[in-house]
Formats: sequence, C-alpha cells, structure tokens
Amino acid sequence: MTDTAEFEISVRDDATQADRENAERSVAALVARSVSAVAQERAAEADLAELTDPLRRPFMKLIQEAPPSPETLEKLRTHQLMQAYKMDALWSCPQKTGHAQV
Repeated sequence: MTDTAEFEISVRDDATQADRENAERSVAALVARSVSAVAQERAAEADLAELTDPLRRPFMKLIQEAPPSPETLEKLRTHQLMQAYKMDALWSCPQKTGHAQV
C-alpha cells in the first residue's frame, strides 16, 4: 500500500536555493526512514501474530468456556506478560534432543 501525501516545506525568505534543496532532501530522508520503520514494524507484528496465534487459540477456548472475572481481564490488559530477558533464557534451555539452542 503506497499512500502519497502532498506537503509544503516553508523556509525563510532569505534562504538560498542550496538551503531550500538541503531542507527538501532532509525532509525526504526523514520521511523515507519513517516509512521504512513503519514497514519493519508491521512485518514484525505480522511475524509475531503468526507465532502467537497457535498459542492464543487454546487460551481463547478456555476463556470462552469459563470467562475470567472483569478484574482479572483488566489486570491482564495492564501488565506486560513477557519480559524479553526471560524469553531469551528459553533459548539457552536444553531442547528434547538434549542440545542447547545457541
């Protein structure tokens, strides 16, 4: 999806042509970096969804069968359930083969 938007860069009246061109290049570079960052974030979110959806389905079934209290759901919404450093520790745990994942 490529959205285009038009915008105008305002520069001082006494700015040289070189200053104007530099400002335009600078803004274009900032926009390009932002577009790239958003694309990377969306790709990361899609990858995470692909990994977590199979894990989420059994939990959703349990919740639908016996819904937790509203207070419990609110606590879950406001807490980070996984810390990165704890997830990293899982990689160093021995696998079923008896080898450590490196």
